[in-house]
Amino acid sequence: MNKCICAAALLCGSALSAHAQIKAGTVLLGGGLNFSNARTESSSSPAIQTTKSKSTQFSLVPQAGYFLADNLMLGFEASYTHSSSKQEGFDYLGTLNTFTGKGNGYRLGPLVRYYKMVSDNAGFFGQVAAGYSSGHSETEGTNSYAATDKSKGGYAFLMPGFVYFPLPKLGLEATFGSVGYSKSTWESSATSFNPQEPARTSKNTESGFGATFALSSLSLGAAFYLGR
Repeated sequence: MNKCICAAALLCGSALSAHAQIKAGTVLLGGGLNFSNARTESSSSPAIQTTKSKSTQFSLVPQAGYFLADNLMLGFEASYTHSSSKQEGFDYLGTLNTFTGKGNGYRLGPLVRYYKMVSDNAGFFGQVAAGYSSGHSETEGTNSYAATDKSKGGYAFLMPGFVYFPLPKLGLEATFGSVGYSKSTWESSATSFNPQEPARTSKNTESGFGATFALSSLSLGAAFYLGR
């Protein structure tokens, strides 16, 4: 009798474990969409001067992947980000200066995910992504001021995530924060406020490890798990 009970328990446990897994052969198609808008206003003295700025950013991140084994996915992702900004302020002569900017950024590379399901319709995952990044931005301002920035480089990040399945093949996903490394080379060119002076150019390289877990790092998305 005891042997029968133990065997039944093992069979039930195996069935539940298998049911909670995302099976090998499943195909993921999805991505994320992010939007942010910020406004700031500051004052300085002795002469009361006010500086106002606003910025908007929009990001689209499509993803596709294939589960090589249960809960293990190898995939690919691309990222497009568009940003715009405007700043108004007075200089020490009381002249109003206005600057407007816009930029575009791109990322492209592979990713790996491993899932740990905690129930039939919810689980956590760890994601490692690496690849190539590039960007371009332009700024225009008072007195024919103009600046251009170009960048290119690479990145590698580890981020935690959570997935919930309201439907068997539809997963609602959230990632929060990241730990990783990035390296970029920047080329900048800017005209002087004095039309008689030549444009200034510069080139620099930035690299380093970092961790981000601010609320602004929260990213939401959705994906179809075909074959689940």
